[in-house]
Amino acid sequence: MRLHLLIYGLVVLLFLFLGFVVPLINDSYVATKIPFRFSSLPVLIATLFNGTFVFYSIPHVLLVIPYFALLLGLAVYSWRKFRWEHKVYWVACLCLFALFPMQGRGGSYLNDRFLLFLWCFVPLGISFPMQRVRLIQVLCVMTFVAHGEMVGVGMSKVSEVAHDVEDMLESLPSYSRLYTMNFDTKGPAINYHSLFHVWAVYDHSKIVSSPNLFAHFGLVPLSRLYTSSPTYFPSLPENFAEATAKKKGVESADLVDTWSFVEREKNFEKVIATAAYYDYWLVLSPPPDFVMLLKSTPGLKKVSEKGNISLWHFENAKSFIPPLPKPY
Repeated sequence: MRLHLLIYGLVVLLFLFLGFVVPLINDSYVATKIPFRFSSLPVLIATLFNGTFVFYSIPHVLLVIPYFALLLGLAVYSWRKFRWEHKVYWVACLCLFALFPMQGRGGSYLNDRFLLFLWCFVPLGISFPMQRVRLIQVLCVMTFVAHGEMVGVGMSKVSEVAHDVEDMLESLPSYSRLYTMNFDTKGPAINYHSLFHVWAVYDHSKIVSSPNLFAHFGLVPLSRLYTSSPTYFPSLPENFAEATAKKKGVESADLVDTWSFVEREKNFEKVIATAAYYDYWLVLSPPPDFVMLLKSTPGLKKVSEKGNISLWHFENAKSFIPPLPKPY
């Protein structure tokens, strides 16, 4: 029995080393210079719930709470009643989840990836009377069916947005430079950035240059293949526009925080200045004041629009320094 557990443990350790440790020490891309960021204790506790499920509505959140309470109950029961040879796997995954960085080296949600293994290992060695097992089975099946249905509905809404963006980018000429300004990366989801990479649906038969678009070789973002500079693939963080738009400008009903409004305006101007090196701009869910800024930008014309998504052509786009390499 112990030999089997040792073998299983070695397999798990090898998988974790290849899948988690190797990417952390890989320095083949420019993005690996990004420092690691670790989660605080409150964030870790919240992530146990948010990182396990994807939610698309408040009823969706309420639906999975009983099932999540079951998972926590099994973990507590395993910790109190069983020997280490049964609980060592999920405890190890919990420790790795707590100690691994949240993001860095060009990757995000690094420690979240241990959650799947954590919950899969929790039931090991646990046994209940058949009557209680039946109740657990009913709860699991009902949760999985309802959760799957709600995720399907939510993903269909995401798919509609992706199709709208895909139709809009069909008019994008080959050899164009595209910059994306997304003010709503979550889209229909509550706790997941379902539209974070929505721009990746461009026509792959065309050659499109953008700091965030996925290139053909290995689907690696161009930002990881070329060193960015203020005049060569300049790019702000993908959530910069959204974070700026969602900052509060009013502290109370009677007091206006002027500094926040000034910072918001400066950050929006920074977005425009960065996009000035790209001849096409894809804009998703912009606030009214940013739309006014777009309309007042000389040489910028709207190509197409559908709902809260629009594609703009900037005639006065600056040149990259150094220039882009010639297509092979």
